[in-house]
Amino acid sequence: MDILKNKPEEINQEDLKRYAFNGYYTVGQLLEYIQTKIASGELTHDSLVLSQRIEDVYFEKNGWGVVKKEGEHYHYCLNHNNKIEDGHYLNKEQYPKIKGDEPFLNKISEEEMENSKEQYHPIWCPVVYEGDKNLYLDLHY
Repeated sequence: MDILKNKPEEINQEDLKRYAFNGYYTVGQLLEYIQTKIASGELTHDSLVLSQRIEDVYFEKNGWGVVKKEGEHYHYCLNHNNKIEDGHYLNKEQYPKIKGDEPFLNKISEEEMENSKEQYHPIWCPVVYEGDKNLYLDLHY
């Protein structure tokens, strides 16, 4: 697993509250925006929601922070480690081809576990483009 040399700073829950006062969108603002766009016919309940792709440089060199969450990949890794601890993969009836010395049987390190967490950053604004009935979420202006 690749480990970033310049890891983004983590945004804690207290710091995250300040984003709402600095122009980033809140749930209430987003809901109002969506309701307005549905009422005008620019969005429908079937519209997709897409997020803006941004470069790692925003986080690695420009000081953007992230909120980390234990998502699907983290739980996969945790489950893998638990199965190794329990000797699950050494059950010869269920896994007859595993010999016990495969790299697969190495536990995922704490650092790799931390890096497997999902990373989020608050959105700056929602966008609807003319002639396109999808909702786009921009992370920067």
